[in-house]
Amino acid sequence: MKDNRDSFLLTLSVMLLAGFLLLKLYDGKKLYQALKSEYESYKSSQEEKEDGEWSSARYWDFTFQYPRDWHVSLFFTNDERQTKTFAISPYPIDFTRIGYSRGIYELTIYEDPELFDDEFWQQTQEEYLKDLDLVEPEEIETAYGHINYYKGKEKQDTAPGQNVEVYFYKFNYPIFDSEKNQEVTGTTYLKLELLYIEDWRLTKMMREMALSIEPI
Repeated sequence: MKDNRDSFLLTLSVMLLAGFLLLKLYDGKKLYQALKSEYESYKSSQEEKEDGEWSSARYWDFTFQYPRDWHVSLFFTNDERQTKTFAISPYPIDFTRIGYSRGIYELTIYEDPELFDDEFWQQTQEEYLKDLDLVEPEEIETAYGHINYYKGKEKQDTAPGQNVEVYFYKFNYPIFDSEKNQEVTGTTYLKLELLYIEDWRLTKMMREMALSIEPI
């Protein structure tokens, strides 16, 4: 009699446990579906932002796009005040930050024709590439000039193994020369840089920013 009672209790316990597990499995499936639905909704909203939510910033001779609601600040890059840089970040720009970059992206402007020319631009790129390993180059022709794009890794003497993406852009645009009384071609050299972050969305936005630069 005792054996039958023990067997009955064991069977009942197994049935209750099985029912509990089935209930948890059902709840787990509902939770998975809810999370999947939320994720798809989030992904869709992000894709809409990537495709449409841009703002424009203006410099003297050109404009460019940047992600809407991000922060943009222009500052002198070096002590001689020869170059200027737009720092672009989703967070307020921190000018006390110690390091190479003040933003997620930095767009540096080399505009003085007495200081910057094609030879300078070639040397600048060669010097830049000396600090990189595993460089993946790409050349891009645009309506307003030529871009050299490089993706690589920092070498050991700087920030070992960290990611770098950079666009070197020779930007051509029409300007009116009052002395010659005619329209001529002006040239500004631009460097758009992304340091240390590897994310396909940031890479995609960076490409769109680089290709959005156009004369006023």
